[in-house]
Amino acid sequence: TERKKRRKKETDLVEEHNGHIFKATQYSIPTYCEYCSSLIWIMDRASVCKLCKYACHKKCCLKTTAKCSKKYDPELSSRQFGVELSRLTSEDRTVPLVVEKLINYIGMHGLYTEGIYRKSGSTNKIKELRQGLDTDAESVNLDDYNIHVIASVFKQWLRDLPNPLMTFELYEEFLRAMGLQERKETIRGVYSVIDQLSRTHLNTLERLIFHLVRIALQEDSNRMSANALAIVFAPCILRCPDTIDPLQSVQDISKTTTCVELIVVEQMNKYKARLKDISSLEFAENKAKTRLSLIRRSMETCTNCVRFMSITRNSVSGKGRLHRGNYPSPSSPVVVRLPSMSDVPEETLTSEAVLETDITEQQQ
Repeated sequence: TERKKRRKKETDLVEEHNGHIFKATQYSIPTYCEYCSSLIWIMDRASVCKLCKYACHKKCCLKTTAKCSKKYDPELSSRQFGVELSRLTSEDRTVPLVVEKLINYIGMHGLYTEGIYRKSGSTNKIKELRQGLDTDAESVNLDDYNIHVIASVFKQWLRDLPNPLMTFELYEEFLRAMGLQERKETIRGVYSVIDQLSRTHLNTLERLIFHLVRIALQEDSNRMSANALAIVFAPCILRCPDTIDPLQSVQDISKTTTCVELIVVEQMNKYKARLKDISSLEFAENKAKTRLSLIRRSMETCTNCVRFMSITRNSVSGKGRLHRGNYPSPSSPVVVRLPSMSDVPEETLTSEAVLETDITEQQQ
C-alpha cells in the first residue's frame, strides 16, 4: 500500500517550464523524446505536457527550450475564463491579471460591504462583465458595475478553472490531512500538502487567502466570518474530481469547508501577530523619539549655559587686563602684606604714626 501511495504521489506531481504543464506518466509503447530524440522505453519515467502533449524524459522536462504551443496560441491569449492557470501567468506575472484586477477593486471598494461574496449580482451584468474580461481584461472599467456583480464574476472565474487552485491531484491528500486527530498535526498536514502545489497555483492561492483574511478581519461590518467565507469558497477552490462518486463528494463537503476555514483562520492569527509586532515596534520608536528629543533639549540648555559662562568670563578677564602690570592675574590669589610694628623703627614711631597704622589695618 505504501508503494502504491508513493507511486500515485509521483504521478500526481506537476512541473511547469516554458509554459508546459508536465505530468509524470509511463508509455506502453516506445516513444521518442522530443528534447533528446532518444527512445522512451516502456519502464522509463516520462513526462507529458497536459496542454500540447509534448513528450520527453522526466530528466529532460526542465531542460527543454521549446515553449508550449497551446499556452502561447494567439487565439487563446485573451481568454480569461475556463483556461489553465499556467496560461494566464508568466515569469513576470506570478498571479493572473484578472485575479489582481478583481481582488484589488473588491479590497478597495467592497471590504466593508455587508454580505460580500454571499449576495449575488445581476445575471445580465455578470454576463456582460465576463465577456468584457474575456475580450480585453485591461480595458474593462469596473466602476460601471455593482460590487456584488464583481464578486460573483470572481467566484465564476475560480469555478471555471479546469484544475482548481487546490488541484484534483491533491484532493485526497487534503481530506486525509483533515482526518488527523490533533489540531497541530492537522495544520502541519494541510500545509505540507499545500507545499506540493505548483508555483502558479501556490502564488494564486496565497493571494486569495490574504484577500479573504482582510475580509474576515472586518466581520463586524461585512458580516462575513472565516466560516462563512469557507462555505462560499470551498466548492470553488477545493472541488472533488469527476471520478469520485457524487454521494461521496456530498459527504466530503464538511471536510473541504473545514479545511479552507482552517487555512483562513491560521493566516488570520499570523496576520494579527504581525500587526501586534508592528504596533509594539511603533510604540518603541515613538518612545525612543521622545527620549531623544528630551536629551537634545537638555543638551541645548547646557550648551547655552556654557556659552553664557564663557562670555562672562571673557568680559571679566578683559576688565582685569587694564592694569595688568599692577595687579596679579585673576587665577592667582591676591595676597596683601600688612606692615608690622617690627618693620618701623622705634624712633620714627609717633602717636600719629601709630594711629595711622591702626586705621590702615582696620581698613585692610
